Amino acid sequence: IDAGDVCSDATFLRRLSLDLIGRVPAADDLQRFLADPDRAAAVDRLLASDEHPRFWSQLWTTMLVGRGAQGQVEREVLRGWLEQRLSDQTPVDQGVFELITAQGVTSLDGPVNHVVAARADPVMRLSRTFLAVQLDCAQCHDHPHDRWTHDDYQQMQRFFEPVEFREVSGGIAVSDRGARGDEEKPTFLTGRRPHTSAWRRELGLMVVQSKPFSRAMVNRTWYWLMGRGIVDPVDGLSRDNPASVPALLEEVAGDFRADQFQLRPLIRRICLSDAYQRDPPAGATNAADRVNADDAADRDQSLKLFAARTVRPQLPEHWLLSVAQ
Repeated sequence: IDAGDVCSDATFLRRLSLDLIGRVPAADDLQRFLADPDRAAAVDRLLASDEHPRFWSQLWTTMLVGRGAQGQVEREVLRGWLEQRLSDQTPVDQGVFELITAQGVTSLDGPVNHVVAARADPVMRLSRTFLAVQLDCAQCHDHPHDRWTHDDYQQMQRFFEPVEFREVSGGIAVSDRGARGDEEKPTFLTGRRPHTSAWRRELGLMVVQSKPFSRAMVNRTWYWLMGRGIVDPVDGLSRDNPASVPALLEEVAGDFRADQFQLRPLIRRICLSDAYQRDPPAGATNAADRVNADDAADRDQSLKLFAARTVRPQLPEHWLLSVAQ
């Protein structure tokens, strides 16, 4: 597949800076890099900067609660908590477990804001974000294009029955009363059931220990850096919508698990990949094409799209930070 030429050093640094710290490089940084264009060293330098967790906390916050104001959600409290976790290089599985199981008050405890933002339908938010599974159709009936049933959806909802919300002076307080002994235990999508009355905590463990979790996190990171997920759309892995390159998804997800769910090695691997460092081939700008298209020409075009970073618009954060720079 002709996936375009390797991008110039100036293009690489601009691309990398926008992706890792959210802004264009400073003129002095560009000149230093052009004098010594060590791409691996540039990736390591930006990953180690304070700007990286600050910008990526914005990406995570937008994924979790949206970009604008969300009623009783304290967005900046959540973002600050995420920035600290990213700075500390907290493993992703630990951070996501805290997001799923959070208790406390929205004005003080960052991950509680994710719980409050998802309170209307926690199953939908959890399955799409952390498992790349869409249970939308299963709310009312068995999924017409996947194996999920209405009972699967209802069972997942039951994990959240012990969660309680109440208004306090500091916002919304979230607590978990624990399940009563006579309540029938819910069932996770894999068939597992909780062993204790702490259903939501056990759900958090079931999520982060499942293989769909590592695939979902790898795919989301690939999407943020490449503009197109290995599974596209990024939260829609199903029988009818498999990964474009299944072996790649499994290999990178396996490495992510082997690295104890550390995010920076995953980012580093993608940024130093052949695909990330290439310019998109001429005419390959339609990210909606599918690699499993019926026509051979369409498959060839889709592989060209997948083999190089997709052209995409900048985010509002990119514009703001770059203008400031």
